[in-house]
Amino acid sequence: MKKYFLNYLVIAVLVAGAALNSCGKPDDGKDGATGPAGAQGPAGPAGPAGPAGPAGPEGIPGNAGVMMYNYGSQTTATGTFTYQLASGVSVANSLIYAYAYFNGAAPMTWIGWVPVPGMGHLSAYYTESRISRPLLGATYSYYVELKKSTDGTAYTTSTTFNQFRIIVVPIPAGNITQMSVKPSIDYGNYAEVAAYYGLPE
Repeated sequence: MKKYFLNYLVIAVLVAGAALNSCGKPDDGKDGATGPAGAQGPAGPAGPAGPAGPAGPEGIPGNAGVMMYNYGSQTTATGTFTYQLASGVSVANSLIYAYAYFNGAAPMTWIGWVPVPGMGHLSAYYTESRISRPLLGATYSYYVELKKSTDGTAYTTSTTFNQFRIIVVPIPAGNITQMSVKPSIDYGNYAEVAAYYGLPE
């Protein structure tokens, strides 16, 4: 009887072991194909604005509002030229540039634009200038006075300005401090001034 019991016990242990082996981790087989991509999700909220960049360099001013007045030949033996501006033109809060164009006396003929005020031809005289009007609301006049280089008295030798130009550059309201700030160009060189403001040579 005892012998049969041991045989049954061995069989039971073998059956139990087989059962335990059959309960181990199953084989998951080969991986399947990748499924299609899902739909794109909604965009996230915008991030905060970045800091402001550095200020760029100052641009070249345009010629809006710049006025140029041209005058024909004038001769004086009193030492004073007078050029009347157009009616209704105001020179308040404006930069004023003036240039005389004249021929020198033979045999040293010389032609070119010369800034006013400034030194005259062959340094025989220098020029001074002023702008005024007799009454409020009246037309402005631009006066050029010739002075001897030697003693500053009136230069009364007959002198001709073949052409004369006056350039009026208005300063926008609120920028009156610019009245003392001239562009970084050679004011004495008419070609540079003309190119800067887009004016004809």
